[in-house]
Amino acid sequence: MDLTLCIDCQRVFANSPIHDFGETVEWNVGNHGQSCVNHQTEKLIIDFSHFSSNGGPEKVYRTAIFLATAQNSGEKFLIKRSRTRLDMPAKYQIIAKGDQAVTAHTLPLRPISQDFPGKPIRVYVGVKPGARMDMTSRVLAREAERLLGVAVVVENKPGGGSSVEASLLASKKADGYTLGVISTTVLLGNHIMTKNVTYHPFNDFTYVLSYGRYNAGGVCVRKDSPFKNLPELIEHSRKNPGGLSYSSAGTGTSFHLALEYMSKQARAMFKHVSCTGGIPAMTALLGGYVDFTAGSGSHLNYVRQGIWRMLAVMMSGERDPNFPEVPTFKEFGYACPATPAGLLLLAPRDLPDPIYKKVESAFGQAAHSPEVRKALENLGMSFVFRDRRQLETELSEDYKFYAEFLQEIGLVKK
Repeated sequence: MDLTLCIDCQRVFANSPIHDFGETVEWNVGNHGQSCVNHQTEKLIIDFSHFSSNGGPEKVYRTAIFLATAQNSGEKFLIKRSRTRLDMPAKYQIIAKGDQAVTAHTLPLRPISQDFPGKPIRVYVGVKPGARMDMTSRVLAREAERLLGVAVVVENKPGGGSSVEASLLASKKADGYTLGVISTTVLLGNHIMTKNVTYHPFNDFTYVLSYGRYNAGGVCVRKDSPFKNLPELIEHSRKNPGGLSYSSAGTGTSFHLALEYMSKQARAMFKHVSCTGGIPAMTALLGGYVDFTAGSGSHLNYVRQGIWRMLAVMMSGERDPNFPEVPTFKEFGYACPATPAGLLLLAPRDLPDPIYKKVESAFGQAAHSPEVRKALENLGMSFVFRDRRQLETELSEDYKFYAEFLQEIGLVKK
């Protein structure tokens, strides 16, 4: 087993490929390993007489703790190796160095879940206060707080279509005290569309659960708009490419993708104005800064009040029973493979199982509470629950779909 210590960064990474614990894996050194090309490095020699793990080959993706000695300097390191899934690279973390490494390894390990939670838990949300994701997250946090016995505080981290939130969460310690709520479509789409995204949707997070789903969305104009239906909007765009602008809750959201896919089929061209959530997108239309909006659900009240006119339902083959007079994209002959995004609760990568179980139990019960269900309903969203295993399967399939989908509509990063 080959490990390398970057002396400058004081980080450990595996060389590729290696034969590891009975499993031959093609390791991905990643951005860190590549950035260490010009740094001082040296080989680490593992002392297998001071090695402990939590299982055989069937548990190879779990945790191991061992002593290792730097080949040149002779300095000792206590290293934790963890891996969440067989198809994911392992993560190596230096726990202690020198005499502390030897001493620490002889001490019995105390179950990390024993004292969890012992302080407030933060939940990052990548939208501004007042957005529907923000509002449902606060209800979810409040219900989980009652079960956990500590404060669960929602912190807004808008920016970059939730990339700021995701990157920040990925950098945090996997101790259960920092979680995040993010749109499934945005988590996957940003990684495909944005060149400088610093996180990987599968390698850098522990999925906990999803608890809700956005609605099908709608194309809306103000009541004083000259466009009475979708064909008129499209026809104007064909004659004036890029002359009409629309707002959405953000680049990579399902609403943005649905509108772009429709316009491609219709041979129309609209200017996209990306906002930091549904509320800013609605504000842009209210203020007349855009010609229409790809509504994410916040549009429904404006339509009910007669302030806006909805021209089409986007991500459903069936009309909205609340607005039966509004046709769908499908009725106009436009396919829409995009689906409404889910609300995903996740943690940094390598969240220990004992802590994961406590987090999943508390937030799972909270998600099923009448209060969370009611909040979703009031905000035009639906309750759809998925556990960790379901999410790993579904999001893996979704990622493949969106990679092809985004390629087709020209939104893949170059």
